[in-house]
Amino acid sequence: MNMNKHAKAFQEKKLKKDEEILDVMEGYIGEMMGKGRDTQYNGSLILTNNRISFYRKGFFGEVIRNIPLSKISSIDTDTILGHKTIEFHTSHDSICFKTFVSVDEFVESTEEARS
Repeated sequence: MNMNKHAKAFQEKKLKKDEEILDVMEGYIGEMMGKGRDTQYNGSLILTNNRISFYRKGFFGEVIRNIPLSKISSIDTDTILGHKTIEFHTSHDSICFKTFVSVDEFVESTEEARS
């Protein structure tokens, strides 16, 4: 597991006492040239034994999006020309994460952690 600066900052500042990091992927959320809620943020998608988190540690602040594993209702993946998308759904929320690395192992790890 490759821990970049975002994952290391998450581990130091956001990881709860009863949590452990199971997997990490580097990529982004949002849309290129997006504004407001659709702003693109580069960071890490982090799987713990309790939740999925997107975390970005910036110079002036941070971005964090969390979904508890128990609330995930479905996981969708798409691949187009090497660009991969993984989306975690709940009944009221979702995290759509984009990357250029394989998402298969992350999805498998998530399914194992959910069961």
